[in-house]
Amino acid sequence: MTEPQQDSDLIFIHGYGGSACSWSLIDEDVKQFASPSYLELVGFGKHEPPKSFDFSISAQAEHLASRFQGIDLSGSAIVAHSMGAGVVLVAMLDHGFSPERVIFVDPLAYQQSLPFFIRGQTIPIISGVASRVLPPAYQVDLVLNAIYFDRSNINQTIRGCYIDEFQTPFHRAALMGTARQLANFNADAYVSRYGSLEAEFHVIWGQNDPLISSTLLPRLVKDLGAASSHLIENCGHAPHEECPSQFVEILEKIMVTP
Repeated sequence: MTEPQQDSDLIFIHGYGGSACSWSLIDEDVKQFASPSYLELVGFGKHEPPKSFDFSISAQAEHLASRFQGIDLSGSAIVAHSMGAGVVLVAMLDHGFSPERVIFVDPLAYQQSLPFFIRGQTIPIISGVASRVLPPAYQVDLVLNAIYFDRSNINQTIRGCYIDEFQTPFHRAALMGTARQLANFNADAYVSRYGSLEAEFHVIWGQNDPLISSTLLPRLVKDLGAASSHLIENCGHAPHEECPSQFVEILEKIMVTP
């Protein structure tokens, strides 16, 4: 699904290289207490990009905000993972996006170095050779092995979904374009304005995240004035995939708390 639904009270937004399928392990459990929908950023999953799209955080943020025009978000929550959280922050700060409740998951909120699988996409000769020589399954495994704390938790259904999406005509262009824009993205330029945001924020983080350190959690809670924060032990960068039961338990607690 690429568009928000009026009757959804939990709207999920994935991170770099993800899609609606990123949330598939939690879908049935979430439906026990909420009505979810799963948005896909431009160029990912089934969301084919227009030819002129530049894949910057700002462009994704502007597009995201436009997709919610006319949608009443009262009583709803946005759940955004990693780069998707960065997109939501910029949409709120620069493009008038105004959800009442936001739940960030291992979010991109501060400046940091890019992981190897994103850096590689910024170099045309490397990304070009990799796309021609390395099978999609191998490339997907490189990423999953890098973001999970316990590789034995990699789910084969999600892995298969990512492999299928890796072969869509526009996926490689989205990965490369987004990587190049991320290399130039100055997250710290927005930090001083986080305190101006009026939404109710909650933050969930895998304690063993190898990409975005969970040591940033106290800082983000302070900068956002977050209502709650949650660390999931023995869990990496994608707790909704690697530790789905614990993730859903926290999500339900947030949603049922007045």
